Amino acid sequence: MTPGDDCEDILSEGYLKGSWEEYAANLQGMVEWLRNLDKKRGPKLSPPRPENFQHLEPKEKNILVSELLMPALAKQKTPRKVKALVDFMIGIGVDPVQCCVGWERANPDASIQDREQYIRVLRNIGSKESIGILFQILDGPDQELADAAAIALFKVKPKWVMTKLLELDLKEHQNPHSVLMALNLIARRLKPEDFRRKRINEFVMEHSTIKQQEAKKVRIVDEGSYVHAYQVALDKVVEAKDLAERKRALDTLRKAGTE
Repeated sequence: MTPGDDCEDILSEGYLKGSWEEYAANLQGMVEWLRNLDKKRGPKLSPPRPENFQHLEPKEKNILVSELLMPALAKQKTPRKVKALVDFMIGIGVDPVQCCVGWERANPDASIQDREQYIRVLRNIGSKESIGILFQILDGPDQELADAAAIALFKVKPKWVMTKLLELDLKEHQNPHSVLMALNLIARRLKPEDFRRKRINEFVMEHSTIKQQEAKKVRIVDEGSYVHAYQVALDKVVEAKDLAERKRALDTLRKAGTE
């Protein structure tokens, strides 16, 4: 069997560069692996090798991702399975942000725990490269996902991330409130006398619409050096117990954070 008309029955009008028999075997192995991921018991199959699918044309790869991989990813909740799928998809050239947005859109009612688990999987893919992915998500069109990225960023070593966050131009940023959230969370990990905490406070206050004197009426933190209504709203986001409560807290946070 050779590539051509027979391929079109399965992969639209695509044309495979490699051996059709070889690709069919690889595809069958991948389908069996995806089915095996859904099993709660029994032996686990090894994931397919990404290099077996790297020769695909963009159109075939898009079909593979949209028809098989994304639906499989959308169903996964456990970090181990999510990471296995994301690692494979990135290995064949899928944009990590596409993985993240695809999962998020397929799970609009996912719990806070599921969202944060998933974003942690992305963060753990690989040091600074994965941090770069989080920065892309932070400035992306999906606000909920940007907030999850902010929560994940604060768990990274604060010095490097903090420097990058402070270099952002919030006037040009799609989600300035998410940036301020990440900075606030990082500041809470630092000691009061740490100069980095002072830099963050100055940056946040500079971009906050709540004046310091007005904020004192709401809550006082660190004897005035960390005083603003934004911090109060941030606490409510972090302490939210369910998705509805978190969304309400995020609305309050946006009103208290930036114009």
